Amino acid sequence: MRSLVAGDGVSIVAPAGPVDGERLDRGIAKLESWGLQPRPASHVRERQGFLAGDDARRADDLITAFGDPQSGAVFYARGGYGTTRLLPRLPLQGLARSRKLLVGFSDLTALGLALNLFEEREIEERVAILLTDGNDTGSVIPPEQAAAIAADQGVMVHVVGVGSTTVQLSLIHI
Repeated sequence: MRSLVAGDGVSIVAPAGPVDGERLDRGIAKLESWGLQPRPASHVRERQGFLAGDDARRADDLITAFGDPQSGAVFYARGGYGTTRLLPRLPLQGLARSRKLLVGFSDLTALGLALNLFEEREIEERVAILLTDGNDTGSVIPPEQAAAIAADQGVMVHVVGVGSTTVQLSLIHI
């Protein structure tokens, strides 16, 4: 895995909640201002209830993004709920082998942890970053239980408080 540099392509997916079009356009413009080449997924602007399209299309967008040789990273357009529903549809071992950066917050944690659990990865590469405002607003399991699962698999978990003065920043290294 390498750092992104100007000229790199970055895939943009929405595997969780639907994306506000104006906010997505501003995000794309910001990535372009950094010299990156945004590659929005085919279904990134879809909406189906509280999700960004149906499960099959969102999973297809993730698989396509990880397989795109022109992309050095996969960016979540937003968090929310929905990624956990996709995990059974994804070839996780193949996605993990792509060695792409995975950038986002909230629901991204489900995919990040799933990808980092593969034994093929070197122990120093098993890292998950959980961004939180200090509230458990949508997880299926409490953050403490997620940390315990990660610990069992030898995953380093960085927990970063975002937008809250009451969250204690911590680093769990197993």
